[in-house]
Amino acid sequence: MLLIARLEGRSSLKTLEPCLFAEEGYPIYGDVVEFHGAEGTGKTEMLYHLIARCLLPKPRGGLEVGVLFIDTDFHFDMLRLVTILEYRLKSGKPWMQ
Repeated sequence: MLLIARLEGRSSLKTLEPCLFAEEGYPIYGDVVEFHGAEGTGKTEMLYHLIARCLLPKPRGGLEVGVLFIDTDFHFDMLRLVTILEYRLKSGKPWMQ
């Protein structure tokens, strides 16, 4: 489960992932977004990339917003998230072109 919170001036999450969220259906403050499906379909990987997109600075294609991740079964892989963030920061490429 991913709880998306906008901080500091309520930045827009309109561009979080246009391929997933329609123009009218993007997450707004206080929304809870849930991914569900069969094992091995990429739900966790998608989640890590969306979290990275939220956290990255705007010059790197990020949204500069906070994310609250509630991990009730202690399976969140912080190293995987850090790896994704480092790759995006080192690549010099914005998230979306």
